[in-house]
Amino acid sequence: GAYSTIAQDYRCVGINPANLAFNKSFSMNLIGMNMGFSNNMLSIETHNQLNGANLEDITAEKYFEKSDIFSLTKKQGIRFNVDSHIPLPFVNVSKGIFAVTSDLVIISDVGIPEAYLDLLFNGISADPENSDIGKDFVFDFREDILGVNEFAFSFGIPYDQFGIGVSLKYLQGLFYIGIDQDSSYAT
Repeated sequence: GAYSTIAQDYRCVGINPANLAFNKSFSMNLIGMNMGFSNNMLSIETHNQLNGANLEDITAEKYFEKSDIFSLTKKQGIRFNVDSHIPLPFVNVSKGIFAVTSDLVIISDVGIPEAYLDLLFNGISADPENSDIGKDFVFDFREDILGVNEFAFSFGIPYDQFGIGVSLKYLQGLFYIGIDQDSSYAT
């Protein structure tokens, strides 16, 4: 986006290192953090539809069909994605056309399975016409958390009307936490 043209100093390393070609100053990061959050279901529109809605009485003024909740999740349950970027203090530095950066990156994808939502909203029915007795509920817990350290050395080469930038990165895997679907089961 537009930030790629105005990012300066060590902040341009992951975005547009060519901007280092026009850097004339010294810059250092003392402390900082960046975090992003997303999900596959909840939005302001969905919140407004569900807030105060009646999920049982179809004659209610603000009725919301329970099965529509499952169509919102697209058969994946509710998924939450978080990514955090924590620059290591005093390591992110730029001077002139050179920059050195280090960033701790933690990425997670966790959620609530569709079967759990089904039990939460519908329970187990003993009604002979629509019985859940004997039905298989698949609790597909897909949980992943990944930690990586990203080190980079970047420089920019100035020309008359433009600059060229290069970043050399090293990714250090720190940890992975996840559930192996092939070997994890419960009955």
